[in-house]
Amino acid sequence: MSGDRKIEAEQSSIANANGRVPFSLCALCSTAGQMQVTEVQMKAKTALVLLLHAFVIWLGCGLTVAVGREVLGLDTTLWLHAIIAPTLAVLVSLVYFSRFRAANPFGVAAFFVSFIIIMDATVVALVFEKSYAMFGSILGTWFPFLLIFVATYLTGVSVRERTRPIQRAARTE
Repeated sequence: MSGDRKIEAEQSSIANANGRVPFSLCALCSTAGQMQVTEVQMKAKTALVLLLHAFVIWLGCGLTVAVGREVLGLDTTLWLHAIIAPTLAVLVSLVYFSRFRAANPFGVAAFFVSFIIIMDATVVALVFEKSYAMFGSILGTWFPFLLIFVATYLTGVSVRERTRPIQRAARTE
């Protein structure tokens, strides 16, 4: 069976109820007749996954401060936030680096912190706080940013080092 007929057969077997192939499947067809994800789609998927992981850290920190402020008061909440922020970063980074071992720990850590800073500056400061005063607090913002960066970076390095012997053993077999 030729490459074009093989693709047509695959497409007809996965056509939707209307008998049409979903657009996303057509976009995956290469000129060689093989199904493959384009480089742009892979980069978009990678960026989305990275964004979602960074969002989880930001959301966890935001909820800690929002709820803690009401229940514990601001000073206690800021200390709690300084503990929870790197803890969340380690947990999220473990998930991320376990699935994407080839990722650069420095780049991921920089992305996570940059995303969090941008979200704090555009959403938290402008919408919720209606002030940039939060950026004047070392304990409230800058220390957690630093801890998130360090926790993410060290987690990435640790996961990569832990998996290297496994990868070396697989190559020698």
